Amino acid sequence: MLLAALYAATLAPAVTFWDAGELAAAAATLGIPHPPGTPLYVAAAHVWARAMGAPHLTSWAVGAALFSAACTAAAGALLASLVARWTRSASAGVAAALVAGTASSVWANATETEVYAASLLLGAAMLWCGERRARHDDDASGGRWSLLLAYLFALAPALHLSALVAAPAAIVLAASRRGGGGRWREGALLGATTVLAAGVGTASPAIVAAAALGYAGLALAGASPAERRRTVAAAALGLVGASALLVLLVRARHDPALDQGDPATLARLVDVVGRHQYEKVGLLPRRAPLWLQLGNLFEYADWQWALGLSGGVEPSWWRTPITLLFGLLGGFGAREHLRLDRRSWRALLVLLLSGSVGVALYLNLKAGPSFGAGILPADAPHEARERDYFFVLAFWTWGAWAGLGAARLAARGGAWRAAAALAVLPVALNWRATSRRSEPEASSARALGVEMLRSAPPRAVLFTAGDNDSYPLWYAQLALGERRDVTVITVPLLAARWYRAELARRDSLFAPGDVAGWGGEARVIGAIASAARRTGRPVTASVALPPAERAAAGEAGTGWSLRGLTYVARPAASSGGDGASAAWLTPEDSAVTAAVARRLGGIVAERPRPSPDGATQAMHELLGCPALALAAGRGEEARPPIEIAGSTPDSAATVLLDSRCNRR
Repeated sequence: MLLAALYAATLAPAVTFWDAGELAAAAATLGIPHPPGTPLYVAAAHVWARAMGAPHLTSWAVGAALFSAACTAAAGALLASLVARWTRSASAGVAAALVAGTASSVWANATETEVYAASLLLGAAMLWCGERRARHDDDASGGRWSLLLAYLFALAPALHLSALVAAPAAIVLAASRRGGGGRWREGALLGATTVLAAGVGTASPAIVAAAALGYAGLALAGASPAERRRTVAAAALGLVGASALLVLLVRARHDPALDQGDPATLARLVDVVGRHQYEKVGLLPRRAPLWLQLGNLFEYADWQWALGLSGGVEPSWWRTPITLLFGLLGGFGAREHLRLDRRSWRALLVLLLSGSVGVALYLNLKAGPSFGAGILPADAPHEARERDYFFVLAFWTWGAWAGLGAARLAARGGAWRAAAALAVLPVALNWRATSRRSEPEASSARALGVEMLRSAPPRAVLFTAGDNDSYPLWYAQLALGERRDVTVITVPLLAARWYRAELARRDSLFAPGDVAGWGGEARVIGAIASAARRTGRPVTASVALPPAERAAAGEAGTGWSLRGLTYVARPAASSGGDGASAAWLTPEDSAVTAAVARRLGGIVAERPRPSPDGATQAMHELLGCPALALAAGRGEEARPPIEIAGSTPDSAATVLLDSRCNRR
């Protein structure tokens, strides 16, 4: 209840950036978000949001965010129950859950529409079932818990494959006897089910075949009739759980408004589940040096316990000493755990290693956006965003040990009693950085989606740059019913054949005969823009779209006029442009721009908090584009949030319009 209240108090009051807009739109419409589709998450978030009163008593974004809060709080309750049993101390369980649940990455996932909160709950449920199995020495009664655990493993592909990071630790618990020794055959059976879930979740026939061989070997090699029945039951439950992915196939055939990947055939279902539209990444070659990938992990660890003291990405004299303190506290808690219960300590050690080094090795990430400067070449590839959320289970585990350490220090009495306050310290030190209720973060994403749609002329075809200027628009259209006459074209998706086919089928913006061909991004953008013009539809572009991509949507004799948060293709004479890269305000668009600037004035006036995620800062700056355009048009000084070297007061607005708003 403590964690639930904490998450509710800091919950996002509207949609947020990155995947939240897409997932909230999917929950509202029972749609299919980007691969791997996560149908179990979408269905569960839809039902929960409905129960919370969406869309009448609350918004779909808030209803789905409450689902994240409930999942993370429930995971904390399971952790508290486990730690209390292992240590025979209720206070240790509460402290462990509190510190684990207030790690900044865990807390952030709990307060917005995000699948990783539900994944954390599934992982915690795996651990809890594994512990329940360990408490039953009788194989007949305990075997039922193993079968339930196998079923939870099998649900991971339909929810999110990241939940399987907890599977090795759950197997360690389930296969360990309380008095010592192990149930090695049962551990192997659960391992085969984990391999089956991983094979299904990655759409890998080879991995599924390896699981089938494992089941066959267990059924034939010295098995009793009861053991063979249990093996068959585990395999059957694995297939039943994995069959939840077939919801994608059924739903896609109804052509929902949000239908990423269009898995309406078995072949396309395999493409979606296997994430085939993305770059295929193996364990080798490493996309960044291994030491740097592990260094990224330590960078993210430095954000977990005192992010409110210093919200930037780099270490600080205020925050990093607190990180070291909680590192030592976690080490002490781990030692105390080992002394109290070696069996469960081994399980948490496996969970820590799986969620940290294991994830880093498997994902083979590029360098984070903020990591490697001055070390890597200037043109070295970087991730599109910080990936701390991939390592949540590692931070959650270390937080559990830190909470246990605080409780054990307090239990020793004397001067150590003050150590109990350490369990609540992350609440105070992370609140400022993790609460989503302060402006402008609370409203920026919703305002961007709504106002960009309102900026577009009727029946416009609107080209967008990527996730953060597309997903808020999808949410505004599908969940809020805003300006559904506008067709949003997400430029990075144009390389996917299914997306071009969707544009041809739904909007006649692509010739069916040209769907199979690619020919490059500029050609496809130009073809869509030409199709729009032939049907009398205005061609527009998000202020986030780079000028080169916007220029591909133009034609000879066309310039671009700023209209609110969009650029509209206009005859060059009226736009004042040169037909390629220039943009300005026409009289007919200036009134719309002024109205948008007035509505966004309160949000633009607020400055975002320092944060490891640069998306909020970047998108917040885009919200100021209408005011900058008006100021530049009047020749007035605009007061930029940051200084521009070499600019004069008279040129500041124009320089910002060019640099931030992609005018040129």
